[in-house]
Amino acid sequence: RGLEACGVGGLGAAACAGKFGMLAEGRADIHVRHGATMGWDIAAGDAILSAAGGLVRTATGQRMRYDGADGFHNPAFVAVSRPGLLDPALAALARAR
Repeated sequence: RGLEACGVGGLGAAACAGKFGMLAEGRADIHVRHGATMGWDIAAGDAILSAAGGLVRTATGQRMRYDGADGFHNPAFVAVSRPGLLDPALAALARAR
């Protein structure tokens, strides 16, 4: 239900780097990650997506941190291809928890 509320029309599988590339190119809209990732898994993708106008935020809407304060473990996060998708994606993520 949460995905439909965001207008998601389909799901796809790809490696983490591929997902960030698809978001940056506009071929995908939202990537939600609950599973374990490390800073080095997504930091470059975050930089590329941000340069393309997208956003990566924690499940609580905070910017991701890559300073090692959490042992380089990432919290659950959402990545979106454009800022207008962030609030609906975070709301859907909150409902899914």
